[in-house]
Amino acid sequence: MLRPGPMLQFVIQKHTRGKSFHFDLMLACPALSPEMGGTIGNRRPALKTWRLPQSFWKSKCQIACRLPDHRLKYLSYEGKISRGRGRVVIWDKGVYRIKRWRDNLVVFQLQGKKIKGEYCLVLWPSRSVKAGQIIRGKRKKWLLVNL
Repeated sequence: MLRPGPMLQFVIQKHTRGKSFHFDLMLACPALSPEMGGTIGNRRPALKTWRLPQSFWKSKCQIACRLPDHRLKYLSYEGKISRGRGRVVIWDKGVYRIKRWRDNLVVFQLQGKKIKGEYCLVLWPSRSVKAGQIIRGKRKKWLLVNL
């Protein structure tokens, strides 16, 4: 059960392209909301998005890759992605509560149909990432920790 506080929407989409797939975690964030406890930097509402590995829910700690913000319409979108980048379907959705939001740390509690619990996203310090481990150029890596 989630504690009292501001509730926001989240969605986890399964993104397939050919035979491969991954998941995208999208957290709805209102524009410059003071209850976030930090600077999000949105001028308008958006979905903060991280790419997750295929079996992220089976492990205590996984690598997540920060993606560009998505428009709010992706909270309910299923279908083809432009420029031949595959298809997405909603794997889980629900509400979440932010416990802490900083530039390098996000602590939140999810209440979805499949996923429930407290999670933490921690920015992976760039000095600890070896040259061959960078995913898609300059996108920052994070650790998703199931608390």
